[in-house]
Amino acid sequence: MHIRKTYKEEEGYILVTCLVIMVVLTLVGIMATNTSYMEVTSSVNDRVAKSAFYRADSGVYTAPKVIRESLDEAAALNLPNFQLINPVDGTTESSSDFYDKMKGYIDAGPGVDPSSTISFQQNTQTTTVNILQSGSEPLEGESVEFLSGYGGTGQAMAFTVLYRLDSTGTAEGNGVSNIESMYKYIPRPGGL
Repeated sequence: MHIRKTYKEEEGYILVTCLVIMVVLTLVGIMATNTSYMEVTSSVNDRVAKSAFYRADSGVYTAPKVIRESLDEAAALNLPNFQLINPVDGTTESSSDFYDKMKGYIDAGPGVDPSSTISFQQNTQTTTVNILQSGSEPLEGESVEFLSGYGGTGQAMAFTVLYRLDSTGTAEGNGVSNIESMYKYIPRPGGL
């Protein structure tokens, strides 16, 4: 007959060791899952923010082309992908009203907003640019005095026109970005 000896200190130590190891591995797995989730969320937010920024940036580059087209064509705009919006009531603005605002013919008064807004769609998202003529300044190299002879006898001085652009781009996931910039319209030879 074989007699088996047991020690009270050694009973069940393997079970306890295995449970401790399982708890540690479970905690490491939970931390890894949380870290992955936070990184995925961060990258999605970064993608949305960049998309909104790029849309707003495209508005800053597009608005000067629309302004130049309007001033060069004297109000006869043919821009099928753009919408001209009156910022006061949100209705569609005519090309001639847009032209008048870009030339500075419309002053602010009661119920009149001298700015104009262009809006265009990129995929399913909208970019809007609020445009406000903010002044003019003499074109560098031109004479300040009219008919002074410096710029040529009898020639009027040329001016640059300054516009403030406030571009807002949207992106999926409630992303919004806003860029403010200035545009200096320099007339081509022959004047405005």
